[in-house]
Amino acid sequence: MLRASLRIRKQLAETPGCIRFANIVMGPREFWTLTVWETRQEMLDFMRSGAHEDIMWDFSRWLDSFWLMRWRPTEQELGQWHGLSLARKKALPAPPLERSPEQEARLNAAFRSLPRLRAASGSSGAAGIDHAPSQRRARAQVAGGLGGTLRIEVPKRSQVPIAWARLRKIRRDILGDEDVLRSAFGVSGVNETYMLAIFRNAEAWTRFETSEAVRELRQRWPHGVWTMRWDADNEFGHWDGMRMRRIKLGTTLSMPEAAKRAASGPTHN
Repeated sequence: MLRASLRIRKQLAETPGCIRFANIVMGPREFWTLTVWETRQEMLDFMRSGAHEDIMWDFSRWLDSFWLMRWRPTEQELGQWHGLSLARKKALPAPPLERSPEQEARLNAAFRSLPRLRAASGSSGAAGIDHAPSQRRARAQVAGGLGGTLRIEVPKRSQVPIAWARLRKIRRDILGDEDVLRSAFGVSGVNETYMLAIFRNAEAWTRFETSEAVRELRQRWPHGVWTMRWDADNEFGHWDGMRMRRIKLGTTLSMPEAAKRAASGPTHN
C-alpha cells in the first residue's frame, strides 16, 4: 500500500487540474489521499487511470476498508492550504426568467422529445450534471453529512511530534461526541499533519472548530493551521463499516438525563 501511495503521489503531481493533494499515513494499516480539483471531469479522469485505477480494481481483494467521498467546499474556512484559499464564494442570484407563454410552450414541446435532457435541467432550463437524476439521488443519500479537515504545517521538522500529540488529544476529546461519526489523523511529508473527521450535523462541526484545543493550535502556529468544512456530495465504499447514506444525517443525538446517569454507573452518598 505504501508503494501504491507513492505511485499515486507521483501521478497526482503530474496530473493537470489537481490543485492540492496530500498522501496521509494514518497508521501502519491506514492510508489516505486528499485531493482538490479544478473540475469534476479531471478528477474522474484521474480515478480511471494509472495507480488509482489499479487500486480500484484490487481493493476488494487486498483492502479491509475502501471509502471514497466527493465533497463540495463551503464558506466555512479559516487559514489557507499552503497559500491557497478554497472557500466557496457566495453565488449570485439567478436572473429572473422572462419567457413568453409561446416560448415556454416551445421549450416544453422540445423537452417532451428529450426526456433525459428534461430530467437533467435545472429551474432555469439549462441542463447540467449537477441536475442529473443520478447525481441528485447520490447527493440526497448523504445530505446533511459534513466533513472537516484540519491541517497543520509547522515551520520546523522538530515540531511535528508536538503537532501529532495535539491532534491525538483533539481526537481523544471528540471520541465521546456521538455526532462525530469517524475521525483519523496522520502525517504527510516532513512537516505536515492532518486530521479528517466526519460529522452528523453542523453543530458537531462548530463544537470541533471552535474548541479550545483548535484555538490553541491557531495561537501556536497562526500561519500554519487550516480548517475547512465540506458538504457531502457522493459516497462509494465504507469507512470501517460506516456508510453515511445509512445514517440519519443532519440531526443531533441527545440522551435523556436519566440514561446519562445510568450510563455513568452507580452513585454513592
